[in-house]
Amino acid sequence: MACTITPGQLARLVASHTPTGRLLSRAIRLWQKAKSKPGRIEYPHLYDPMAVAMVSHPEWFEWRRGRVAVSFAPRTFARTTFTPDARGPHRVAWKIKSLHSVEVVWARILSL
Repeated sequence: MACTITPGQLARLVASHTPTGRLLSRAIRLWQKAKSKPGRIEYPHLYDPMAVAMVSHPEWFEWRRGRVAVSFAPRTFARTTFTPDARGPHRVAWKIKSLHSVEVVWARILSL
């Protein structure tokens, strides 16, 4: 959850007045309306932008080796599991080493 947009970051997006900022602000407001509950406002996660950052800045992440499996069974459809295994076929970005990297990605989004 280190990649969750903070209220301050969202405020910067709303104040940016760029075409991308306006589009993302509207999209986030609609998402929040659907996801939030009374007394609790949800904030979206930067999973996709951080996946892009993973390719260009692998040093920002702690990596683990293991096996990733995705379920196609009706009750657990699309559930993804990870089983650690030093000789496993998959290498996954396990966590972000520094929140500074999240801020760098967010600054890039704001510049669009």
